Amino acid sequence: MDDSLLPPYFRRFRRIYSCELQLMSFLPELQSRTASRLLATQIGELIDFCRTRRNTLELLALEHPVSAAGDQCSEMARLIQSQRQLLSGEVASHLQNDFVSDICEAVHCKLIQDYSLARSFASKLKFQEDAKKFDEVIDQLMTRFPRLWDRMDLGVLESAA
Repeated sequence: MDDSLLPPYFRRFRRIYSCELQLMSFLPELQSRTASRLLATQIGELIDFCRTRRNTLELLALEHPVSAAGDQCSEMARLIQSQRQLLSGEVASHLQNDFVSDICEAVHCKLIQDYSLARSFASKLKFQEDAKKFDEVIDQLMTRFPRLWDRMDLGVLESAA
């Protein structure tokens, strides 16, 4: 095991945890703004999905000498803030159909990249249980947001150009 990978792994771990907490604070705010029962239910499902991921991270943290706290993840904070601004006047009207995928895709695209990097670190560190859990989370994210494949392919193409 390459011990030099431990600090970046734990930084990534804390970053993901912070992202999940920020998302969990953002979604209930949106849920409270909508008059649509269907939309409120969809957002509630996302909150539960985030809570499950947060719980997974907390259980993994128990196995390591790492605190999940510590990284405020400014990039995720900027993404969420931009979504708040985008939604300021639209929650009650526009968001009936594509809200969950349209609004949350940018945030979850960032999350899946972070989870993928954490999985890579875990594999290199031979933290097999961590790598397995990150794989499961990535699979769940890709199942929940299938359009992320397109966004991620586009991101790869843009970065290669």
